[in-house]
Amino acid sequence: MINNTKKDAEQYDCGILNFWWGSNYGAVLTCYALQESIKDLGFVPRVINYVPRKYIQFKGGLSESFSRKYLDLTERCSSRKELMKLNGQTGSFIVGSDQVWRFPFFWPWGKNVFQLSFAAGDKKKIAYAVSFGTDHFEGGYQETRLTEFYIRRFDDISVREKDGIDICRNTFGVEAVHVLDPVFLAGEPAWHRLIDASSVKGEGFIASYVLDKSDFASGILKKVKEHFVGLESIDMKDGAKNMKIPVEDWLCNISRCRFFVTDSFHGACFALIFQKPFICIANRERGRSRFDSLFAMLGLQKHCVSALEDLADIEAYDQIDYQQVSRILKHEAGRSREWLREALVLPRRESDPVREMFAILLDQEEDNFEKLSAFVLRPKYRKKYYRCKIMSWITFGRKRKKYLQKCENMKLLLKNKIDLQA
Repeated sequence: MINNTKKDAEQYDCGILNFWWGSNYGAVLTCYALQESIKDLGFVPRVINYVPRKYIQFKGGLSESFSRKYLDLTERCSSRKELMKLNGQTGSFIVGSDQVWRFPFFWPWGKNVFQLSFAAGDKKKIAYAVSFGTDHFEGGYQETRLTEFYIRRFDDISVREKDGIDICRNTFGVEAVHVLDPVFLAGEPAWHRLIDASSVKGEGFIASYVLDKSDFASGILKKVKEHFVGLESIDMKDGAKNMKIPVEDWLCNISRCRFFVTDSFHGACFALIFQKPFICIANRERGRSRFDSLFAMLGLQKHCVSALEDLADIEAYDQIDYQQVSRILKHEAGRSREWLREALVLPRRESDPVREMFAILLDQEEDNFEKLSAFVLRPKYRKKYYRCKIMSWITFGRKRKKYLQKCENMKLLLKNKIDLQA
């Protein structure tokens, strides 16, 4: 493993960008799984050490301690400018997995950074198992068009949910392939490495990991406890609120439990990996589409419960044909792994020179405007400026001139305020 604090200019095959820094078990483990899967394919990856400045929960959280031990990180990056320096160290960039293309999740952390806006035109750009979280893109018209510009620069795109194929085609005009979450690609040694480092003792208990507490969730857990009378119950709370449970112990608890209750997508994934009987509590706010896509593929739709009155006898959830589930997962994992391998080894497709020149202009415009308004706390003017700028790119004739003039007027306004403050 490389020294995570070393700030050298070493070369590597690909940089991985995702939400690994979130205090979330699924976020760090899907990143770890993708890193290990790429290594198994014979490549040298580095996880991009991008922690947005706004994100203050990272320090001291479970993701910080996990990354020190298990992730091969690049030098620290906190802005798009710092990310651009990585172009000199890697030939490919991979974004994914998880909900990295869900608009409310990625936009606050660097606008189109998670569509690799910082990657140079001669770099291969791959999206692996990205998720939109829902069955539609949640951005407004202008944000959608800007996101489309960057997505259309990608060489290869794969999505985690089948809904994502339609979003890519109908909203962004690109084709995508459906693949599995990286946690299903990583081999057993990757998970045993973590489980063997756990301090968990015993087995055969009821484990629960519920992100959003509710009467509905409590009711399900109560019924499970009544069914398995006498079994110990272990409640693993959300990692952002309860950081006492290390990632290794969280994973080990799932692998050793008798029955598992969760509303977490990755919690359900690991129940499947360790072949545990489980109930998944449907959580539309956190993205129902990803649950529906996975469970439909495996024929386990009944294990995702939407209301307490829909809950069948617990015995119905205790019996899963894991021989059939394993056959499906093995086939899909092989197909997904081959897609990833080809995406990494195939030559980069020829880029559109006009589109790349436009990307450079976008970079310059954003940099110039950030310098201009660096000392002016006027976010409403900046928002109006960017809105007009985007409209000037997608309109023609008099309308385009009108928006360009508005941009210049706002620049003068901001410049005047800077002069007055100097």
